[in-house]
Amino acid sequence: MTKDELQELMQKLMEEQKATNALLVDIIEELRSIKKLLRQQATAAQSDVELDLFDPQVLLRFNKRLQEVIKEIARYFQKGHETLVVEDLQRLMGISYPQAAHYLKELEKEGLIASRRGDRSRGENPLKKYYYLPDITS
Repeated sequence: MTKDELQELMQKLMEEQKATNALLVDIIEELRSIKKLLRQQATAAQSDVELDLFDPQVLLRFNKRLQEVIKEIARYFQKGHETLVVEDLQRLMGISYPQAAHYLKELEKEGLIASRRGDRSRGENPLKKYYYLPDITS
């Protein structure tokens, strides 16, 4: 293959790569639009239906303070948040970290929320994230 043929082939490859990159950018933008639309629909659906955590039958099983915590967590998830960490509850309720961790463990034990280890947080331990389980109480 001659030098001119190689240069021509390289030029074609570069043009194809530019076209492919442009398509990828379009695909990424479309996926972002879809993701945004899905989040908007999920938030709208969540705000249309009151969360099961507000169900009086569920709340009666707990003491007053834990009932307040449940309501605050439900409001937090209603606002469209997908996960909750101990620091979030600590900030929302104005309580200590150990209290917030205790409440979350209690609610997890009762099956109102679930947890999973997430990304690494401060230090070596992965951050524990809590998720709302809407179908548990219905």
